[in-house]
Amino acid sequence: MFVELDKAGNSNTAERIDLLHKFDKVFGFHRIRSLMADREFIGEKWFSMLNKHKIPYTIRIKENTLLPWGKETIPAKNLFGHLIPKQARLVEKQMYGSTVYFAGTRSKAGDLVIVMTNQKLKAEKILSRYRNRWSIEELFRKLKTSGFHWENTHMTKSERLVTLLMILSFALFIAFLMEQGDKIP
Repeated sequence: MFVELDKAGNSNTAERIDLLHKFDKVFGFHRIRSLMADREFIGEKWFSMLNKHKIPYTIRIKENTLLPWGKETIPAKNLFGHLIPKQARLVEKQMYGSTVYFAGTRSKAGDLVIVMTNQKLKAEKILSRYRNRWSIEELFRKLKTSGFHWENTHMTKSERLVTLLMILSFALFIAFLMEQGDKIP
């Protein structure tokens, strides 16, 4: 499911919640095995909605996200900033109407990676699940600029964009099936 946005950039919280409710009407929230997203998909209303409907998620958060610490709040980076690459830490907090878990590590490049979930898992498992999100980024890269060159069409009519997206998705699926038996480096 998708919706075309009549603006540049990504969706806002209300648009994301609306899309999930449309999904619920067709399939039901219980069909969502895991929702993955990057740092732009945040906010109290968003996380509260996901927790309320028990939608499992794995979402990267920003280093400056404020977490409860006694009667105060502190930036998440204060709990994970000491980590070195391949080292992970898990922190459990009561937030957004539920128990949530934060897993943190440092990338090889030195970037702090902090991932939030509502699933009780080990830090390494949470981070491993989040790494799977990269395949989504690769899908869009293949569709838009590196393979099918969707962006080069410069189409502006919604109906045609939707039709082209469906055709490209089907073509990508066929390409995937054809290569399934081959080992890809």
